[in-house]
Amino acid sequence: MARLDSIKKTNTENFKVAFTYSATPARYVLERRAWEEAAQLPLMRPDFLWDDFSWAQTLNLFARGIGAARSGKIEQAKFERAKIKKTQASSSPNFMLYISTEVQVQYDMLGAWIRLADGADDGAIALAKTGADLEDSLDKHPVTPGEVLPARELYGDLLLETGDYEAALTEYETALQVSPNRLNALLGAQHAAAKMGATRRAKSYADIVREQVKSGDREIVFADPN
Repeated sequence: MARLDSIKKTNTENFKVAFTYSATPARYVLERRAWEEAAQLPLMRPDFLWDDFSWAQTLNLFARGIGAARSGKIEQAKFERAKIKKTQASSSPNFMLYISTEVQVQYDMLGAWIRLADGADDGAIALAKTGADLEDSLDKHPVTPGEVLPARELYGDLLLETGDYEAALTEYETALQVSPNRLNALLGAQHAAAKMGATRRAKSYADIVREQVKSGDREIVFADPN
């Protein structure tokens, strides 16, 4: 983030630059689960030609929306989701398949968390599954490092919130097959297994986490699924 922020002007303003300026700050807040910070995330480089890359702005809207939904700001989450929809509606028919599909995944996953906050657990779970399945149908775009936040992992988070620990563990393990050693998926799997009473399974994930973060003998406990 510091290195990116030090770049005041790029030689070209293209797909790669737009994705990087939008995705990197979004990843930084979402991976740390800094929901309040995510809800207030500004769009980097306001002088960039964002009007030429409106799809890239949805990464920022998605981060803001998820942050808002997971910190109790439901009206803001709905507002950010409506802006994603507006971007979809204004996109050209030649909108790249990978990008247009990912935008739909963002729309679905954000909608799932909004439904959860509104108390519609079944609807939230169904929509999150739709989003995760849609993302799984994609091949990664060669220019990007992949989705900002794996929908399958986010689906696991949602199931964890509803108390369906066995289903959550299944989704985390599925996410880990595609994205091995993702810290939050490992922590989620550890937490779900512990809630199920699967002590050995939980310990195995804790051991992997401990190795991943090279924490020595410091005990790592995922006490808060949020």
